[in-house]
Amino acid sequence: MIRRAAWSVITGVVLLLMPATVLAADKQTNTNASSLQSVAQAYKASETLRPGFIVQPDTKKQGSVALATYADSKKLFGVVVAPNSAAVSLSSTDPATAAGNQVYVVTSGRYYVLVSNQNGSIGAGDPISVSAISGIGMKADTSQATILGRAVGTFDGKNNVASVAKLKTSKGAEIQAAIGSVQVDIGVAKNPLLVTNSSGVPQFVQKAAISVVGKPINASQLYVSIAIMLAGFGITAALMYGGIQSGMMAIGRNPLAKQSIMRNMIQVVITGLLIFIGCLVAVYLVLKL
Repeated sequence: MIRRAAWSVITGVVLLLMPATVLAADKQTNTNASSLQSVAQAYKASETLRPGFIVQPDTKKQGSVALATYADSKKLFGVVVAPNSAAVSLSSTDPATAAGNQVYVVTSGRYYVLVSNQNGSIGAGDPISVSAISGIGMKADTSQATILGRAVGTFDGKNNVASVAKLKTSKGAEIQAAIGSVQVDIGVAKNPLLVTNSSGVPQFVQKAAISVVGKPINASQLYVSIAIMLAGFGITAALMYGGIQSGMMAIGRNPLAKQSIMRNMIQVVITGLLIFIGCLVAVYLVLKL
């Protein structure tokens, strides 16, 4: 009877421990499965890319990647990693890629990414996109359509700083952005913080401005720039039209003074072009600052 009672107690303890054992095994299996899903694919690169850089497809070279840029943040692709850091590394079968500058890129998994505090400190769970420094991430802002993933760790710009870069904000103020690294759960997706047309500027105009000055613009900058361009175009057109017309009429009345009149006409044209170029510079400064 004692043996039977002892066996019953042991059986009960085993049954009680089985769910915990199964749960631990399931958790370990899920962790391993998640790790095995991380695959590093080899791509060709036209420049040396260190692990942690954010990359996008190189539109000029098929099968190649380049540093991701703020202007093309919607093209975010993945992160450069060391080939031995992923569960699986796939080398390229293209001889040109294998012979050239080859980098390995992952599009999922948890890896350390180079980031800056350009848009403030990064906390766990913050969406990460590319900053004004090509290839370097930051906490995503409301104008970026795509994010690389979400931060797992934190970066406050004070601890674990690798370097510092000088940048200009959208208001023209110069700031120092600290660069470091933070672990990111990589998974390219739509930016949940995206605010469509929050500046009152048409999307195609905003994209054009970003490609020129490297940052978004607001409505006041757009309207001032348009006014300067219209004024410059009007002044240049009126000056050239009036100068050329009066010059041609003067030549008709006094052919002997043709050389002197032509010289004056050329001066008028050059003056008009200088005014127009000055307006272009003014527009650039308005958009940049």
